[in-house]
Amino acid sequence: MTEDDRPGYSSAATADRVASVLSPVEHPRRGLFRRRSKRRHRIRWLRLLAILVPLSFLALISFVFGIVLAFEPQLGPLTARLKATYSTGRNSEILAAGPGYHQLGILTDHNQFFLTPGVIPLVMDNAIVAIEDKRFYTESGVDIRGIARAFIDDVFHSGSGTQGASTITEQFIKNALSQEGHRTIFEKLKEAALAFQLSHLWTKQKILAEYLNTAYFGNGAHGIEAAARAYFGNDPASNLYGCGEFPNLKDPASLCVTYLDADEAALLAGLVNAPTTLGNDMFDDVTPVYDRRDTVLKYMWQQGYLTASEYQQALTVSLPPAADIQSPSAEDVDPSAGYFVQWVENQLTLNKGQPLYRGQSVFSDGYTIHTTLDYDLQSDAQRVVGTILPQANDGPAAAVVAIDNETGEVKAMVGGYNFTQNAFNLATQAERQPGSAFKVFDLAVALNDGKNADSEFYSGPWTYTAQAVPFGDFAIHNDEGGYEYADIPLYEALELSDNTVFSRLGLLVDGESNIASLAHSFGISTTISINPSMVIGGLQIGVTPLDMAHAYETIANDGQLTYGTLSSDVCAGGNMPKWLGKAPPADSCPGPVGVELITQNHKVIARNETRTEQVFSPKYDQEEIAMMKDVLNPIGTGAAAAIPGVTAWGKTGTTSNYADAWFVGSTAASGSVPSMTVAVWVGYPNSDKSMAKDFGGKPVYGGTYPALIWRAYVLDAIAQYKREAAELAAEHQHKTIPSSSTGPTGASGALTGATSATSATGAAATSTSATGATTPATGTVTSGGGSKAPSTTSPAGTSTTPSSGSTSTAGGASSPTSGSTTPTGGSTSQTGGSPPVTTPTGGVAAPGGGTTAPTN
Repeated sequence: MTEDDRPGYSSAATADRVASVLSPVEHPRRGLFRRRSKRRHRIRWLRLLAILVPLSFLALISFVFGIVLAFEPQLGPLTARLKATYSTGRNSEILAAGPGYHQLGILTDHNQFFLTPGVIPLVMDNAIVAIEDKRFYTESGVDIRGIARAFIDDVFHSGSGTQGASTITEQFIKNALSQEGHRTIFEKLKEAALAFQLSHLWTKQKILAEYLNTAYFGNGAHGIEAAARAYFGNDPASNLYGCGEFPNLKDPASLCVTYLDADEAALLAGLVNAPTTLGNDMFDDVTPVYDRRDTVLKYMWQQGYLTASEYQQALTVSLPPAADIQSPSAEDVDPSAGYFVQWVENQLTLNKGQPLYRGQSVFSDGYTIHTTLDYDLQSDAQRVVGTILPQANDGPAAAVVAIDNETGEVKAMVGGYNFTQNAFNLATQAERQPGSAFKVFDLAVALNDGKNADSEFYSGPWTYTAQAVPFGDFAIHNDEGGYEYADIPLYEALELSDNTVFSRLGLLVDGESNIASLAHSFGISTTISINPSMVIGGLQIGVTPLDMAHAYETIANDGQLTYGTLSSDVCAGGNMPKWLGKAPPADSCPGPVGVELITQNHKVIARNETRTEQVFSPKYDQEEIAMMKDVLNPIGTGAAAAIPGVTAWGKTGTTSNYADAWFVGSTAASGSVPSMTVAVWVGYPNSDKSMAKDFGGKPVYGGTYPALIWRAYVLDAIAQYKREAAELAAEHQHKTIPSSSTGPTGASGALTGATSATSATGAAATSTSATGATTPATGTVTSGGGSKAPSTTSPAGTSTTPSSGSTSTAGGASSPTSGSTTPTGGSTSQTGGSPPVTTPTGGVAAPGGGTTAPTN
């Protein structure tokens, strides 16, 4: 059967069907309905887009929401951290004690100041907005295009992109979180989320100020204030010349940024984009810097921040000379209290090289450091030193430390003449030989060992021989050969500062190790050498005026070492504060107190609490004080320090070749007299240069400049305490007496009389020296070597000596000749190994032996 024979199938029919398929089909025209299929196709796409767009938007929202949820564990703490850190500005400030606000200094890292929005001038805001983010005032803190570019770069360049075009808010967060160079898409998204949140929490002015505070402008300038000082503060042609020497965040006139002009603001704004490159260009090729600055000025004009004339005028201003651009490095402190602020700053910032508190930076976490310094007492100390020992280019300098005996608080500190020119602190870093001022520790050990004021020792030259002396025999003399050649009691030996008696006491009875141990317990923090000459002050490493004041304060406080929970407790100067309220460990060197209170954002972080430790018998302590009072008697070596009617005691010290002179003394609280200890040192800061002719052509003993400075300062302190008492009484009277009452009469006259009586011109029955300190009017006294030593006469020749006739006193202590005081390290180096050298005035004491030096 063929195919044609099959039922329903024929080749003809098949051919007809093929032809019908291949031939076009004729459809009748249906008018408007002919294009219905295309329209329906378009409608389908529109419907699809109508569905996809909302879905995409929802997907994007979900994605962003998911990202936010993913970052939420980080965003919450980060936002809280930013709000807390930048709520009131981040610089830590140091304040003086007492009521009111007296800023002593600002703690800054790289001189980075955190200014408030109201301080930064509008021209600076306009410049940075014009070049960095022209939509800053209208956007929500997020740059979508920047995020997209970062995403593409992260996808196609292995996540190494750090795309720009961030908003100012995002850039601030980048600076605050230190994310430069590590900004992947995830970091970028986190910054965007933070920026969005922050833009709804802070004002635009706040965000702008914090951005300018944290931006880097090149040449070591972090923040806008440091940048203004670095680029224009040293340019004589700039209106900022000399600005910011002592910035006060509450006084815009003291800041550099206040005086910025349009051209200066444009230059700084242009540096932010490439601070290192453009900053270096100013020293090599200024063309790129001019181009960048002029671009900023053009944008400022185009965006309406400058008029055409202002724009043209700004273009004509030259850049600052490269030689006048300096990294900001000046100390941001009140120069009159600079040495004290430096000491406090070291305590707050140095803990084995790491900043405190709890891992945070004291420079940038907004602490307020309330110190113990009394600004009036500090001013008195500066004035007295400048009056009695005026600054000279090649003359000696002085250091003064005043401590409150009851609290251990440092009330005043003079560490040199000019903190701005020389920041080396003679009060805390200069470790100088104490001379006979060290004998009080010998005496304390002797009293502990059963000796008393009437115990007698022979006054006469002698030689100490022992196998332990590495340099041979140790010959002890008094200055200029003054001896009693008889047994004398200890009280007289202390009064006359007899070297031969105290060397016998220390070497034959007390023992060097016992003396060293007791001196440490009293508050000396430097290493005390165990050598024969140490018993009369010849140490291999010296002591600081701060330590001497602290140790003598222990004597003044009934044998109690006084310190606090915020005092430094690291030996040799001290640099570790007790922030957490714990007492220093037993093996530390608890030092005097410089900080009363530390707050942050008005919350108390740490508060000092006074601590005492009984290190010496109160009974023996009172015996020692009674003997130390005799030092201020008319025949004592410290007679020039005596103040009629004031109970005081102390000790002089003069070292080998008159290189160092000391007077350290205390007063007892009585009426308007404060209970305080004051240490005064006089010498050449950079060497052991002799002061043999620096007191009016005569030697500088402890009973000359140091005693005179001590006396004048205590008189000023008494006068101040009287003024404060009168003011307090007047305030109390005003509050308690009805307004109709005239109150007590004569108060003003009494105060004036009291002030006059205690002024530096002297009290009754005294004569006035040319330097301003006073002593009884008649007679002469010799000090030092025990026989006809120079009288305590001022350089102008006016007598400052007591009235009881001519008396000789013994004296002298030794110091190593091979040591030298270095201003940079704050320590006295000892070369050792060489035999002692004898001086014409009686010799010197080498650390291990030799002959004694003239001291008193």
